Amino acid sequence: MIYLIEMGAYDPSAGGETTLRFAGGVDHYTTRPSDDPPNAEYDGRVSDPGNFERHLFGRNRTWGQSDVGTGVIKLENPDGVLDGLLEMTFDGRPVRIWSVEPGAAFASRTLLLSGLIDDVSFAYLDVSVTIRDRLDALRKTLQQATYAGTTTHGGMAEAEGAEDLKDKPKPELYGRALNIPAIEVDRFDRVYQVAANGLSAVTAVRDRGVELTAGANFSTLAALKAATISAGGYATCLTLGLIRTGSPVDGQLTVDAVEGATLADRSAARVARRMLDRLGLAAGIDYVAADFDALHALNPAEVGYWSGIGEADALGAISSVLDSIGGYLVPDRTGAFRTGRLELPSNPTGDALDETIILDEGSGVDRTGTNDEGSGKPARKITLRWGYNNYVMRRDELYRPTSGGEAPVSDTEAAYRAFVTEEWRQVTVESAAVAAISPDAPELTFDTLLVAEADAVAEANRKLAIYSARRDLFSVPVMTAEIGATDITSVKTMQMPRFGLDEGRPFRVIGETANYEDGQTTLVLWG
Repeated sequence: MIYLIEMGAYDPSAGGETTLRFAGGVDHYTTRPSDDPPNAEYDGRVSDPGNFERHLFGRNRTWGQSDVGTGVIKLENPDGVLDGLLEMTFDGRPVRIWSVEPGAAFASRTLLLSGLIDDVSFAYLDVSVTIRDRLDALRKTLQQATYAGTTTHGGMAEAEGAEDLKDKPKPELYGRALNIPAIEVDRFDRVYQVAANGLSAVTAVRDRGVELTAGANFSTLAALKAATISAGGYATCLTLGLIRTGSPVDGQLTVDAVEGATLADRSAARVARRMLDRLGLAAGIDYVAADFDALHALNPAEVGYWSGIGEADALGAISSVLDSIGGYLVPDRTGAFRTGRLELPSNPTGDALDETIILDEGSGVDRTGTNDEGSGKPARKITLRWGYNNYVMRRDELYRPTSGGEAPVSDTEAAYRAFVTEEWRQVTVESAAVAAISPDAPELTFDTLLVAEADAVAEANRKLAIYSARRDLFSVPVMTAEIGATDITSVKTMQMPRFGLDEGRPFRVIGETANYEDGQTTLVLWG
């Protein structure tokens, strides 16, 4: 097998981007004049085409944030010819690993991995190229703008906050979020910001738990500042995510707000896709749009994410949104982001994994527990937290003392005050059958960004169906050439005369470790 490595770099001597090409398994490799690219030279310096590990979630996990896959490529450099690469810049640039059979046409090559370069380090005899999958591109701040901190007096044609907000990210909202602590961006003109990416609606504004009266919406900041607003009321500029009150507030102004024009725009799938779009990723190039539509169809429940003014990690934000419904985000071998929901394995495709494919005649198979809470043992109870409260309030932040004691409140205000003193609401579902045979069975808790209780109950029951039965995890070594189109999320049948697999059972691929030098891949199977 011949391996071909293509690495992007910035070359200061040429004043621009360049592509470096290396080969393994041959002294050198040259494409033909009719190939694309034509007459390209691949220097035969690859001593190890890499080992690369990636997982659907974390290693041996079935929920939570996706981990960035990592690996290392080794290039021979005993003659120092590659020392000139020290002057180049590699981090964040693309890397692709191909395989091609000796004597086969260049066009028949197979893409093994499309990822990003993390670092290039130099020893005396070799060069090590640390690579990561494309999830690494999402390790950036989600918010797109920061505050200037220059709003120093009233009447200014801006709302950039005082000096204490300087260079802090402006908050962003996706979906529906509850009890958002509005950011004071112009204390002189009583202007607050909820989301710099804009809003479709503001459904409630409260001062110490007392609801203010809604007023008009204005299309510009200037119009919002010029408006006359009654005391105890507020007006909005939805396009800029701003609120202006008619009178000074007594405490923290909190807001229930909505981003996304319709309910269908506020599902986990649709929210995650808008986050990718906001980061500059493109459908059909960087991610598979049909995946997001399919995931929305599986669960259109409303979710909400508010970033606050701290630096929100984009990968963490997207993962928390998708994890609310058991979803994932993972790049395929071409580097395109795929999404979906972890389901129990069924309908396997392709050849079965059996003793004819598994290395060491099956003795290399390793059965372990998952790295989930409970290690894959049947769970007796699922607790699902929902209705996230973005600003937990103390009792003394809510009630206004009066000469006769606490001010009376309406039933609506009382319900609100009960809600805001806790971070989450929660629902619990149980399996009486598991509890009867295993009183000490695990109790699993999941955090979500779901907004409605009915959606939380439905998701809790779906999870109970998955986790109230024993789930097995197998590490299965196979020759890379035998796995064909198998990728993470594929379903395969495993059959062997051990572990009750005599008749074969379907398993879902949730991870893999590829060793390109040895031509072996270890698949992680769950089911």
